[in-house]
Amino acid sequence: MKANCAPVAPDPSDLPDDGWREAVRTAADDEQEPTVLCALQIQVARARLGPGLSRLALAQPRRVCVDHGFADLVAPVRPSPNAHYPLTPA
Repeated sequence: MKANCAPVAPDPSDLPDDGWREAVRTAADDEQEPTVLCALQIQVARARLGPGLSRLALAQPRRVCVDHGFADLVAPVRPSPNAHYPLTPA
């Protein structure tokens, strides 16, 4: 399992449509103080997929969030069977 996160400063009333792409762009912005931690990627090996794994996959990013003093962790997601959702960008 692998997870990556970045500190960002989104406007909670106007979250971007670009999800993690916007998080990557804004993570390097030194002009805004980060307010939340954003999960950029959580990968699980295909052989390890199964029920209950999502909770485990989020455990480490949550610990990082708390350890660095962030109150919130956000995770832009897309449907797993993305091919069945043609309107969802890959």
